[in-house]
Amino acid sequence: MEAEISFRSEIDLKPKSKDAGSFKICVSALRSDTSISLIPNFVLSYNDYEGVISSYPNDLKQLNDWLYLAGLSDQYVDIANSQLTERICKSIIMVDSPVCATLVYMYCKVIVPSPPRIDSFDETTNNIRLIRPANKLAVGRLARKIYKKKKKKTSNSDDSMCAICLEGFEKGEIVVTLPCGHEFDDGCIVKWFLKDHVCPLCRFELPC
Repeated sequence: MEAEISFRSEIDLKPKSKDAGSFKICVSALRSDTSISLIPNFVLSYNDYEGVISSYPNDLKQLNDWLYLAGLSDQYVDIANSQLTERICKSIIMVDSPVCATLVYMYCKVIVPSPPRIDSFDETTNNIRLIRPANKLAVGRLARKIYKKKKKKTSNSDDSMCAICLEGFEKGEIVVTLPCGHEFDDGCIVKWFLKDHVCPLCRFELPC
């Protein structure tokens, strides 16, 4: 999704003694059509500016996951990271006193798209199904294994074949197992979930 990103910085010149020299980063996400937070705020706290410099680059992975969970697309996750890092660097340069406390706030207003178009009709239940991509974190957490031994196929078995590309699994290939038990080539099912959030065989639904 698209997002509007804004910032606010505060410098506390008279912090409590335990907060002196500390640096706090707080990120929040709101829907564009409401003032309610999408998920709990993401907060990073550092005891001093040296801690920011040494730890913040490693903390970006956690921030990335949080931004994806909030609904931002790849493009806006990169923009948010870049702008936040720039703001943090400027804040550190501007504050040269170890007795100050610094707070940096980033607000991500996630722009809610218009309702998705109806793409499919489920004939088995007579219900309309919306085709939407699966949540990236949910796809990333799917069980994966290295295919070690090709099973002997019978005329009634397709357990060793990907139902998307219709090719048999090869030794050493990464195979993804869905919660419903169906297995697919890693590359095939990842591409599938970029467009649709249901299992190609049984229509088990992943989070959108």
